Amino acid sequence: MNKKENKIINGSLVAEKIFSVLESKISKFDFKPCLAVFNFRPDPVVDKYLKIKKRFGDRLGISIIIENYQELSFLEASNLVKDFSTRENINGLVIQLPLPKDWPVEELLSLIPPEKDPDCLSGRSQLLPPVVKAVKEILEEYKIDIIGQKVVVVGRGRLVGRPVADYFKKMNCQVEMIGEKDNLVEKLKGASLVVSGVGKKHIIKPEMIEAGVILIDAGLSEAEGSIFGDIDPACLEKAKLFSPAKNGLGPVVVACLFVNFVQLLENN
Repeated sequence: MNKKENKIINGSLVAEKIFSVLESKISKFDFKPCLAVFNFRPDPVVDKYLKIKKRFGDRLGISIIIENYQELSFLEASNLVKDFSTRENINGLVIQLPLPKDWPVEELLSLIPPEKDPDCLSGRSQLLPPVVKAVKEILEEYKIDIIGQKVVVVGRGRLVGRPVADYFKKMNCQVEMIGEKDNLVEKLKGASLVVSGVGKKHIIKPEMIEAGVILIDAGLSEAEGSIFGDIDPACLEKAKLFSPAKNGLGPVVVACLFVNFVQLLENN
């Protein structure tokens, strides 16, 4: 393994360690758990992510129901979520983001009962969101202590930006949450860790970062039939550690979704 490869975070290895722990826990259940996933806005990136979720769940012996809808009204979607939330055979519900642009997002997500909310999107969950938990798992796996250091979170979204920034604030880090249109060269200066979840191809370039930074790419976008991350792969040259868009954070996020799901099952 060369020096560059040593700096690339292998999310699949981290996810497999989590899988082994979950497999042991699920083997003690006397029923087959069921997780329902609603996708109200099909998208190539989302579709790929859903396949990874289903494959991981299938391997664990969890029944994964993926409900894809393209032309539902908000009222019809709300009624579906309400219906599934009351079914005793459904142990967890996930509403895949993003939703259609004109829908009131908070209103729909609030319909998920907290005891069936492994994605922590209802606003009432006591668990760490999967993305936050995945970042935490990676830092622990690679023995990175970030407490008190400067963390820059690029993107202010519900899935990555806001929860990740909130987590590092609680860890007493110097946190700055910025947008893609901010002066990235200026804002990224002095950062020990950069987490990006914008979903725009290669908006972070090598000239924008300092040597020795840890980079975690949590933003995916599709262009010309290929999937890209927010962080240009050329940034690897300057990074201390790099979690790329492919096989980086993604597998760990999926694993952590199921960590939350199993924890909810144990709690209930």
